Amino acid sequence: MKRAIGMLVVGIILVGITNPVWAMSLKGKIGFGGNYSYLTMNMQDAKDWFENYKDFCDNLGRTSELKDFKVDPSFSADIRYGVSDRLVLALGYSSLSGEQELQVTAPFTEDFNQSAKASGILGSALLIFPNETVNFYLGGGLGSYSVKFKSEDFFEFDYIHEKGKASQMGYHLILGLELFLSEKFAVSLEGLYRTLKISEIDCTESTYAWSVAGDTIKKPVDYNDLGKGTEPLELDFTGFSVGLALRFYL
Repeated sequence: MKRAIGMLVVGIILVGITNPVWAMSLKGKIGFGGNYSYLTMNMQDAKDWFENYKDFCDNLGRTSELKDFKVDPSFSADIRYGVSDRLVLALGYSSLSGEQELQVTAPFTEDFNQSAKASGILGSALLIFPNETVNFYLGGGLGSYSVKFKSEDFFEFDYIHEKGKASQMGYHLILGLELFLSEKFAVSLEGLYRTLKISEIDCTESTYAWSVAGDTIKKPVDYNDLGKGTEPLELDFTGFSVGLALRFYL
């Protein structure tokens, strides 16, 4: 998939070079676009939970494999309006998701996995810097996110789980370039940096010994010494995204 996107970007650049279209004025124009992006996320607190449990399994002599935290590609969409030649306002939707898994194969099987998803409505203001063939732009804005969390532990002989939800405001910065292939059709290469940290997640369902529905989701401080207690789980979606967008203007 990454190779296909790379080839598509190269192809678009070649089209722009061989069939140049002057950068368009966006004043009064409405644009509808979709974006496919690759992301990074911090998620250090969730990763520490898994590493803690991995150490616990190792100390017990259990055979286990800890997989890297997997961040899913993101699909997003937005509507943009050109207030002037240099100012564009955008309203869009974006989703962020990732998961991690630890598998135990001996002396009994266990599959421990967690997933987190944030869906956000984003508002942005963009400054446009047109030149002869492309529009460069930069800006930033706010996002209102709804977050869902799920943790599941499939034992050979049992199943325990918990679910949670939260809402949080996030911030982002945007840098991109837009190449017009015609008067109505454009393609963009866009980078974004977001800050989105969830410090408290409301537990909605739990069969874990240390979590209760209606309370804040917690994680053990040390599986090797459960007497040390628990602490709230933090989900940190902060990170970068780089993506390709296709946009149609009216």
